[in-house]
Amino acid sequence: MTLPVSYEITFELDTSTIKNHFDSFIVYVYVYEGGSQVDSCDLSLTIPSHSITLGAGSYDIYLKVSYTAKTVSSAVSGTAAITLKYSGRSPTGRGRRGEL
Repeated sequence: MTLPVSYEITFELDTSTIKNHFDSFIVYVYVYEGGSQVDSCDLSLTIPSHSITLGAGSYDIYLKVSYTAKTVSSAVSGTAAITLKYSGRSPTGRGRRGEL
C-alpha cells in the first residue's frame, strides 16, 4: 500500500459472517515499512475495529488469524471480510475518503 500523504487507516473485521461459528476469532494486523514493523493491531469479535495513522510512504500489511470454532461436525467454508478505510487530505488539498 502506497500513501502519498499521511492518512488515518481503519481496519474493520465484519463479524456478522463469523460470530455464530466461532468462540474466538482474532486477526493480528502487522504493518511494515522498509522491512521494519511500524505498527500493529488486533481485531476480534469483541473489538472489530482499530485505527492507526501512517505517514506518506510504502507499506506492507500482513495478517495472521487465530480462531476457535464453536463446533466441528463437517467441512465448512466461508469468508471473513476485513476492510481498510482511509480518511485524510489528498495531495491536491481536497478531502478524500474511501476504501483500500
